[in-house]
Amino acid sequence: MSNGGVLKSGWVVVNPANTRIIDSNARAEARLKELAVELARQCGEEPDFADGFTQGINAVEVAELIRDGEGHIIGGEQDSGEEVKGAEASVPEQQPKPAYEELVAEAQAQIEEMKQEALAEIERARVQAVEEGRNQGYQEGFEKGQNDGYAQGHQDGLDSVSEARKQALAEADKKIAAMEEEYQQKLNEMEPRFIDTLTGIYEHLFHVSLKNSRELIVYLIQNTMRNIEGGGTYLIHVSKEDYPFASMQKRELIKGTNIALENVELLEDATLGKNECMIETGNGVFDCSLGTQLEALNEELRLLSYEP
Repeated sequence: MSNGGVLKSGWVVVNPANTRIIDSNARAEARLKELAVELARQCGEEPDFADGFTQGINAVEVAELIRDGEGHIIGGEQDSGEEVKGAEASVPEQQPKPAYEELVAEAQAQIEEMKQEALAEIERARVQAVEEGRNQGYQEGFEKGQNDGYAQGHQDGLDSVSEARKQALAEADKKIAAMEEEYQQKLNEMEPRFIDTLTGIYEHLFHVSLKNSRELIVYLIQNTMRNIEGGGTYLIHVSKEDYPFASMQKRELIKGTNIALENVELLEDATLGKNECMIETGNGVFDCSLGTQLEALNEELRLLSYEP
């Protein structure tokens, strides 16, 4: 709304059911017509009638009037001067009429009054429109705030749930990693004990001491050679560390078998570790490494402990 009191429809919303049409021009025109009629009557004139007929001057029955040489009126049938004077005396004296300026001033005052009433009505309509616009704006703002607040709260809730889910997954991953690390640590701690236990069982069953690693490789090869007789030639692969001692014990390797010494050959194999051994024969390749033997023993123990 501008300072001049003019309403702009783009700023407020007006309810058509509550509008009032202020036609001050029509009221002023009607009032001017009333004053014009009154002024015409006071001046001795009659206003125009609605049907277009204009009433003339009222007729008065009089005798023929004749003036003499001195200007006196002489009646045709009644030439008595007294009668004429009586007739003149019978004419009523007219009252003084309001001046034209007074009527115009009154009309202007009434027009000004109607103008002020119209301005007051416009001001009341302006105030009402502003109040309705303010209330409507407040309601729309309130509803928009509610909707925006709900949408923001919903989004915040989703973000919070997503963040909580991420944190929970991260904590679960940490716990799983910690458990795996703890499991691996316990496994590393138990493996030496497990090997020691199996070694003790192995020594007890086969009456062989596994503490002397130099003798261990000889026993592993000897035990395997006894179980694979009839293979023709034998190529025995041992590690670089075990090769010197195994070569010195070549006869001992075939002790208790029918294998000829010339059919046995020892090879130094860089791919093998300590106490690891592979024997090639015409019937296949046999792994007689310590780890393989212990694993086989472990499987046998598991089978023995199995209860159907």
